[in-house]
Amino acid sequence: MTDKREINVASKAAFADGKYQLAFETLLTAGANHFIAYAERESTKENKINWLSDSDSADFFWKVFILRNDVFSDLVTSQSADQLLFNYFTYYRKSIPELELKLATEVPITFVRSIRTNQVFLRPDRIENICLVPLNADFRIHQKVWRNLFVTENNLWNEVEVALKETSNHSLSDILSCSVTWLEVVRFKSDSQEFIHHLSAVYSLFIELVLMRFPEKIENINSSETFSSHFFNFFRTISNDEVVLQENPVVILLTSISNWINFKNTQIDPYSFDLKIEPIQQDELVIFNSTPVNHYRWIVNGVRYAVNHLSYVFQGMDVTEHLEREQLIVIPGKNVEDVELNRKLAASKYATLLLLEDMVCRTFKYGKSESNPEDLLAPLFEYSFNKLIRYEYPLRSLSGESTDWFMSYKKLVLNNLHSGNIQEPFFMMSRVEYKTLNQKALSGLPENITEEIITFFSLKLDSNNRFNRFKKRYNVFETPFIRIGDFLFCPMLFFANNGWFYSFAQMALSGKGSGRVETIEMEQHLGNLFQNKGWRVKVTNDKEANIIDGDIDIFIEDDHDLLLVQLKRSYFRLDLKDAYFESINSDRKAINQIVRAERYLLNENPIYSVQKPVIKWVVSTSFENVGVLENGCEKVNYFELLRALENQEITNIKDLSVYIQSDQQIGSFISLAFNSDLSSEVREMFHECVKPLAVFDSRKYKQILYSEDLIKTSHYNNLFDRALDLGNANKPEEALLLFQKCIALNPNDGEAFSAAANILADLRRFDEAFFMYSKALKFLPNDPSIARNYSLALLEAGKWYEGLELAWEILENYPLLVEMKLIFTRNFERCVSEGFLMPNEITKLSLKLNGLSN
Repeated sequence: MTDKREINVASKAAFADGKYQLAFETLLTAGANHFIAYAERESTKENKINWLSDSDSADFFWKVFILRNDVFSDLVTSQSADQLLFNYFTYYRKSIPELELKLATEVPITFVRSIRTNQVFLRPDRIENICLVPLNADFRIHQKVWRNLFVTENNLWNEVEVALKETSNHSLSDILSCSVTWLEVVRFKSDSQEFIHHLSAVYSLFIELVLMRFPEKIENINSSETFSSHFFNFFRTISNDEVVLQENPVVILLTSISNWINFKNTQIDPYSFDLKIEPIQQDELVIFNSTPVNHYRWIVNGVRYAVNHLSYVFQGMDVTEHLEREQLIVIPGKNVEDVELNRKLAASKYATLLLLEDMVCRTFKYGKSESNPEDLLAPLFEYSFNKLIRYEYPLRSLSGESTDWFMSYKKLVLNNLHSGNIQEPFFMMSRVEYKTLNQKALSGLPENITEEIITFFSLKLDSNNRFNRFKKRYNVFETPFIRIGDFLFCPMLFFANNGWFYSFAQMALSGKGSGRVETIEMEQHLGNLFQNKGWRVKVTNDKEANIIDGDIDIFIEDDHDLLLVQLKRSYFRLDLKDAYFESINSDRKAINQIVRAERYLLNENPIYSVQKPVIKWVVSTSFENVGVLENGCEKVNYFELLRALENQEITNIKDLSVYIQSDQQIGSFISLAFNSDLSSEVREMFHECVKPLAVFDSRKYKQILYSEDLIKTSHYNNLFDRALDLGNANKPEEALLLFQKCIALNPNDGEAFSAAANILADLRRFDEAFFMYSKALKFLPNDPSIARNYSLALLEAGKWYEGLELAWEILENYPLLVEMKLIFTRNFERCVSEGFLMPNEITKLSLKLNGLSN
């Protein structure tokens, strides 16, 4: 048999008869990748069976079949080996020592990668086996890491459990009041969007843990007025003594959860899912080592979300302006300030609706029911924006004249006493109260819209489900309301700061019932945009898709190139774990399909005649792993592609490809933030949404996990810190002596060489400084912070061309570092105007500057 459908039928029949060996052998004749894909999802109308985790068949497969050398070799060296071992470690879960020994000795890279990505090292039943299995010397460092991560994580979570037990005697009103207070108190000390998102993760896990462990407490909430009174009594008691707050068991619980999440996000998850990070041993230190280029790409991918959001906000502003001009809408307001705020609200609302339109999310689906997005969005947007203006912004403005949140909030309450409109730091309403609020605030809403909002944007935690700290079930930004009996609750910190842009789209994508129809419409929409450029476009239909070996959704051709596109309508993957598994389960599958399809099309076929060089793209709505090139196929973000297709200067596929690959859209947005011609309002929006990418040092891409000799490490760190302090105290010679001692103790510490070089440059001992900078870059190659300082020292020493060349090298590696762009352009202009450069040097650098401008 060679036809895969025939092979599937034959292997399925053998499996049904309990002839597992025959079933597996037959299926394997279709190839290892097909074997793994079919075995884990074989299904009938009656049921779906995973042959690799179903008890009887899985026992035979893992204990007998895969241990055959020929089978083992075929499967664990295939492209789908990670998926195979995901089934073993995650779904099958039994330990087969013989198999793990075989993996560790014959394919150690695959074995270690699977332990990392499946986080097997966090499981008490597996940690001893994986730490003791014999590994090649090159991989034993991972076993040190596994044990350290396991022990540290357990210790941190034990602190959570102890604190949770102490919390058990408190009422739910106490717990919620204290949590709201703590969130605001700690936010006051570090009011950044990044920190607010950390607090949202803390609260999300906290509320899930409390309500699932103590379901009986839900009955304690009797009315919103009673809870409000309880909160203000708590506030009065605690506001005069923050020490009492810090000693509260609820605060200790929240702090413990914060510590656990911080460790998970900074150590466990990066090691598990960013495989560019490798553990290394430097003397007594075990370090997670990456490269500055990898860290830079990570920063850029984070900026993509903000740039895309801002792009849609500008479109929303244009729509609002057009509708006002055509007198299709009237922006309400009692005064000019109110009108401007409501205009901003309208622009944000239209931005979200335009995003949904581009994603073909025209309805919210849940089972058989559908809702209009604008009807759902209006009440959420109006109330969030109201609280942003009346609660969040006033608190921020009062923070400058207050020593803590208690003082700011008291002033806010006093400022509102005359109107009787007390701004509470939480949302607590019954269903009826929330419905009344929406009907009063917005006329013309559908009768059942409040219930639909509650359906989509609230969660009732089921105490019958087993709590799993590693499985995230709740996100306060995506599902703001927690249902507590008949009441809805959310800290105002999160509700007021929820812009709804991505959380609304995420909910639309994940709605039950969304799927193939919307994807087809989206393919056609994208095809039309390509066609508008004057290129030849073919969108495949279902019949053609069934003929092609592989998968291509859209063919785009101009006079020189053929672009093959597979479109993925994916969720936004907002953490490292989700991003990694998208790359394995979605991106890699899509790339394999498009590569297979290219091979099919290069032969005679009834679908498409390939006559030009081929460019292959997987176009996805997710922002993770964008720009990754595998098997000649690149991942491209759908929204960035839409904006690129609007660019009138792009007239052919090759230019489009270069524009996308070089992240020119992000670069343009970051540069615009410094455009003095922009209005102050627009510049403020840029600075709020798109922060300039800052030069970073090695602490961002080299993280110390632990020390095997704490005394030695402490001595070195104290010496280094004293040297820095002396340098800052204008005692350079004493500082240099201490840095020399540091270098003698650790001759591989690039940071010590760099710090000494900076002092030598300040002393204008340039030759010594240049030697130290070169040594620093030997140990920390391509470090942008060291290279920047080296470049500036060269310029200060009058080595104009060398300094500009080094600045250019940094820009080539990190083109979106605005500071380096300014250093290069300003110093080049100065050198030209003052005659510091030779004509041939000016020519060389001018070509680079022109390339930078383009």
